[in-house]
Amino acid sequence: PITGSFFFCFSACDVSTGGAKKETLTTVAIDVSRFLDVDPSLIDLYEKFQQSRAGIYRHEGHSGQHILLRELITNQVFSVYSGSGYQGSPGELWYTRLLPPPVAQPGFDYHVAFTTPYILRDSEAAWLACLERLLPQTKLDDPVAAYEYLMKYGLGKNYWSEFVFQAYSNYRENA
Repeated sequence: PITGSFFFCFSACDVSTGGAKKETLTTVAIDVSRFLDVDPSLIDLYEKFQQSRAGIYRHEGHSGQHILLRELITNQVFSVYSGSGYQGSPGELWYTRLLPPPVAQPGFDYHVAFTTPYILRDSEAAWLACLERLLPQTKLDDPVAAYEYLMKYGLGKNYWSEFVFQAYSNYRENA
């Protein structure tokens, strides 16, 4: 049930050594790249990966060739290209990782659903209630900051990989 795209992002960008810096494989790659004076655009891409996190999004329909996803808690709406090709249906809830536009070029103003989306079965109301119970456990007062922390690091080292492993059912090639 753990897709390759999910595991790559989790292991490279989220699994941390702990401590104040929360060092990951990606932060090490950033530091080494800076030391070696690597092209700044590559470092920028690494930083976008590192800053990314998974989220829970409601499918709000399509706009041209992109999917509109609204994130629970933040209510931000993103125009998204689905890397797996899955287009979904309005009303679905997706657990996926969005990357901001990876390059600054005209016409590239959309996010990329980098991980294969996991389609959540419970209602939006059920997920909001679940998040209301979980967010205080982060010990952060601001609900958006608590949500972002929860979605990036979970409540323990393997929180989100265990969630996917235990909650998984059904299979499609691209979702």
